[in-house]
Amino acid sequence: MAAIVVTTLSLGYDMTQPLFAGMVTMVGNEQTRGLAVGLSACILFLGYGAGAIIFQTLNTGSLDLPFAVFGSFELLIGILAFGIFKHYR
Repeated sequence: MAAIVVTTLSLGYDMTQPLFAGMVTMVGNEQTRGLAVGLSACILFLGYGAGAIIFQTLNTGSLDLPFAVFGSFELLIGILAFGIFKHYR
C-alpha cells in the first residue's frame, strides 16, 4: 500500500510542477521575471527541506500518520487553489 501511495504522490508532483513553473515564468514583466523564477525555485527547495523535517518528525515507526497528515494538507491546499487560480488564464 505504501508503494501505491508514494507512486500516486510522485505522479501528482510530476504533473503539477512543470505547469507551475510555466505559470511563474509569465509573472511580471521582462525586468522582474527572473526574480519571480528565482523566488519560485527558492520556495520549492525550502519546501523540500521543511517537508522532510516534518515527515521525519511525524514518522514514529509507521507511515500511517505522516501520509495522513501530508494527504490532508495537500487536499486543503488543493481546495484553496481553486479559489486562488479561478481567474487565471
